[in-house]
Amino acid sequence: MEVDAKQFLKDGFLILRQAVAPERLDHMRLLVELMVDKSKAMSVTERTADDPLGGAWYAGGQPRVEVPVVVDEDTAEFVDFCLEENTMGVSRKILQESRCVLSGIQVMCSPIIDFGHTDWHRDSSAITQAPLFGLTQDLLENKTGYVQWNIALYDDDVFWLLPGSHARATTESERRQLLLDPTAALPDGMCVDLKAGDAVVYCNLSMHWGSYYSSKMRRTIHLSYRTFASDIFPYSYQVGWGNDLAFARHLSTAARSHFEQAAQWYAEERDVIEGTLRGIVDNDPAAFRDKLAELHRGEKHRMVTVVLLCRMMDEICRLKAEETAVSPKTSGVSPRVGYLFSDLSARFTMEETDIMRHRFAPLNELLQAGYDKVQEHYTNVYAELRPDAEPPSFESRPLRHFYTNMPENFGIDEFIASWN
Repeated sequence: MEVDAKQFLKDGFLILRQAVAPERLDHMRLLVELMVDKSKAMSVTERTADDPLGGAWYAGGQPRVEVPVVVDEDTAEFVDFCLEENTMGVSRKILQESRCVLSGIQVMCSPIIDFGHTDWHRDSSAITQAPLFGLTQDLLENKTGYVQWNIALYDDDVFWLLPGSHARATTESERRQLLLDPTAALPDGMCVDLKAGDAVVYCNLSMHWGSYYSSKMRRTIHLSYRTFASDIFPYSYQVGWGNDLAFARHLSTAARSHFEQAAQWYAEERDVIEGTLRGIVDNDPAAFRDKLAELHRGEKHRMVTVVLLCRMMDEICRLKAEETAVSPKTSGVSPRVGYLFSDLSARFTMEETDIMRHRFAPLNELLQAGYDKVQEHYTNVYAELRPDAEPPSFESRPLRHFYTNMPENFGIDEFIASWN
């Protein structure tokens, strides 16, 4: 399949026709429906008193099949499709990196009732990742490190996006509309009208919209791919499958080999992350710089990775304070988040964690000050737009990217100088 990586970088997306060949559609639909049936059955079994009849599957507007949870010998062929030339091969061409892995495997489904409109958002957060402008500069300079896919098995016009928005901040007029009504269509928004078998591959920093979730049959494959040991350290660095690879026992030899290699790269990356953080703890600038350059090989915009490490440190400190690893079944945190941070947390003592917190404190204070300033400004704007309404949440999906700029005059050298 022909792929224009430059066009992807310009627009933030590519539409690929017949990513699933017409003669293959019925079989792919069957594989997905078998996994839907298992997901529904699990939802009933795991239903809590707070869930509706049928369990969590019926609670929202877009139930999702978590493929690693339900895949078995009968449906393993579905994962093979996700590793073929029309999917993995295309992703490699866009990412321009051979160390590319399938990091997320889901199917987005329709609810049984018309759920209604959703909100415009970017899959980024200044609170848990880095300010948007840092992420976009890093991406444009150092290649894309992460892409997402929607592959429609039935005609699907639910997904919208703003072309080019992955490379720019949200405009003032867009921000005001998001404050007033994040569920309304934005000017210049584009409906990605996929026919059965078509796909869109996109940068999830783009402004996008689920538009209207209705009961119309929807079975849309949702995939993500990320790189390792590239010029960029991906802002979406986690993987959506269990680290023990229990699900892989059902897969073909080739697919199982892919995930085993992916798990090895993921483990090696965690070692590099530990080494980078340990350089900070040990007050060893040379070690810190060396490991940071291994994590983010591009020379420009490494400070974005430092901010991502700062966010990791926040989570590690939280875990150390609780003196327990995250338990997905009790905390609501996904297994991949629990494993990544509990693994990193176990590598540092409480004393080392306190040192790390102290040395990240000046950067954290600058980030918080920038966030507070933006929040104060748009709280005032919102008060003008809706004088009688309660202030909005700037951690909500439509607003969490409003804090855009990286801290001024604070790069790697200044971060190291701030340790003492």
